[in-house]
Amino acid sequence: MTRKKVKLAYIVNDSARKATFKKRKKGLMKKVSELSTLCDIQACAIVYSPYDSHPETWPPTAAGVHAVLSRFKKVPQMEQCKKMVDQEKFLGERIKKAAEQLRKQERENRDKEVAQAVSQCLEGKMALHSLTLTDLDVISRYIDGQLKDVDRHIADLGRGGPTGPVSSQAVGPEVVVNSGPKEEYAESIESMQRQQWFMEMMNPAPPPAPIPVTAAERQMGFVGEGLMMMAPSAAVGGCGGVHFGESSSGGGVGGNGGYNNSNGNSFWGGNPFLMD
Repeated sequence: MTRKKVKLAYIVNDSARKATFKKRKKGLMKKVSELSTLCDIQACAIVYSPYDSHPETWPPTAAGVHAVLSRFKKVPQMEQCKKMVDQEKFLGERIKKAAEQLRKQERENRDKEVAQAVSQCLEGKMALHSLTLTDLDVISRYIDGQLKDVDRHIADLGRGGPTGPVSSQAVGPEVVVNSGPKEEYAESIESMQRQQWFMEMMNPAPPPAPIPVTAAERQMGFVGEGLMMMAPSAAVGGCGGVHFGESSSGGGVGGNGGYNNSNGNSFWGGNPFLMD
């Protein structure tokens, strides 16, 4: 049967607090005795309580306690305080450790949120214009870290060395050894190009608008992307012409001695001419 975890808080009930004190004090003295015997060291414990007029000590004799305290006082002051922990320092260390765990958890949560945001952007569920500049900067650095991790993995595969799984967390700033300004400049340019590619992929440019054609241009022969030139023909008294581009009529035999080729180009008259 597993023992229930004790909540570390002040015991309000007097009788329960007194019973706990006696039980824990006895266990503490036993642990000090075992530590001294197992490791062959000098140890001392002094416990004051509101329930007894005299403190309880280990070693149980006064001579043993004075011997340990005298040896401790001979140690330099810096050495005495090196590993000395009081209640305030102990609580400070606990708070510092808890704060570090909190920062670590916040970093993990932020990395997961960034990965989820990138996934939603790629799936079209989230628009980039709805994000702030800070969010876009975080996403850009996350993608750069992922690309660096992939490049490193590919390089390891090329060398034939042992490789591990590609990390799913964002890679922090790397320390580059013996790198000159050229390498740093090239790396910054590559990072900017990747950011530009990511922005263009997320927000594709709309198709170009058609060029408006005026009535005068249509009269002169500029119709859309096609070009029509009219010239007198030597064989026919009328006019001959050649029309490049789209034709209003399909392929087949045209009127006035002309014809339409398979590309939709129409020829009229006897001697059509081409212009590049």
